Order: sequence, then structure tokens, then C-alpha cells
Amino acid sequence: MTQELLTMGLPRPTNPAERYAVLKALIAALSEARAEAESDVLAVAAEVGVKSFSTPAGNVTVVTTSDTVEVDEQALAATLPAEQTMVVPKDWALAAAKKRLRIVQGLPVDADTGEVVDWATVLPGGKRSLRWPATDEQRAAKTAAWEALAARMPGLFGPVQVEG
Repeated sequence: MTQELLTMGLPRPTNPAERYAVLKALIAALSEARAEAESDVLAVAAEVGVKSFSTPAGNVTVVTTSDTVEVDEQALAATLPAEQTMVVPKDWALAAAKKRLRIVQGLPVDADTGEVVDWATVLPGGKRSLRWPATDEQRAAKTAAWEALAARMPGLFGPVQVEG
């Protein structure tokens, strides 16, 4: 659909509603195309066993998420001594308890006491995604892509001001 929008010779939007509708369609098409491209890159990366791709627009890197901890704040708050929440605000006590959490052998552990806590759950990582850091080369590529798109669809993006 993205290619269709760029090549079908859309007329210049004549009112804000047309502009909005075309932009929404373009965003949806670009999101779909990006998801498809990301899936393709991840498949190739898995197939050939690489973590980074060099492109003219900069490196694209495959990253894998780490395990994370999800905290049940109500359960955590119930474990705090009443006198502790009187001395310091409850939010501070919750934040301090969360900071002490570590993942040890797949379990949420209080780093100060070494105890496994029951008010937190470890969520497994392993989700793969792509990273394209904003190097000067990549910022230039983004600017060039934006300018090319804006030139093909005059008036769609309003006044174009590209900042590097």
C-alpha cells in the first residue's frame, strides 16, 4: 500500500480532513511495511547467524531483550511495615524496594536480604528486535527519505522543516 500511495499521483489535499486521511493511510501503510521488513531482517539474521547488518543508511543491529521484573505494587505495599511508611512517603519506600530487586536464577530476589520476594514476577526476555542508532549517517538518510517523500506529495506534510 505504501508504494501505491507514493505512485498513484494523489492530488494535493485541498482541506485539513483530506490531509489527515491521507497521512493516516500513509502511516498505516508504512507501519505495515516496517513490520514486514523487520520480520524479514530477523529471519535472515537467524538463518545466517548475524547480529548486525551494514547498510548505506547505517548499521541495523539485532537486539535481544533481557529478563525483566514485574512488580505487584499492592502486594509490595502490604509487605511494608506501617512505621516505615510513616517515616518516608509510601512512594519512596516502594521505589527503594524495587531498586533492590535482582534476578537470580530466574527468580526475583531482594539484593539486600537475599530473599526471594513474592510480590514480583520475572518476565522472560528473549524477544528480538532491531535497533538503528541515530548516527550522523542515519540522520542524513532519514532527512533524505523525508525530503523525497515530501517532494513527491506536495502539501501533504504542510510546511517542511527538516532538522538534523
